[in-house]
Amino acid sequence: MRSVDDARRLVDEILERWQSEGRTACGSLEPVETDAGWVIGFQSREYLDGRLEAALAGNAPFYVARDGADAPHQLSATRSIDEQVRELES
Repeated sequence: MRSVDDARRLVDEILERWQSEGRTACGSLEPVETDAGWVIGFQSREYLDGRLEAALAGNAPFYVARDGADAPHQLSATRSIDEQVRELES
C-alpha cells in the first residue's frame, strides 16, 4: 500500500523527468484523497513562487492508486475529474 507521501513522490519524479526533457519546471499541489487513492495536481514553479502570470492552463492532474498496482495516471483535461476517478476506481 502506498502512503500519500509515496504518491506525491511518484508525481514529483514525473515532473522532474519532464523538466529534464525541457518542459516547464513544475511542483505538485496538495493531494486530494479519493476512495482508493489520490488526485494530485501540479502547477509551474514560477506560479507557486508567486508569479501569477506563469500559471499553467489546461494541465490535468494525476491519479495515484493507493494499492500500488498501477503507475500514476495522468487524467484528461477534457473530461470530468470525478468521472475519470470513478472509472479508475471501479
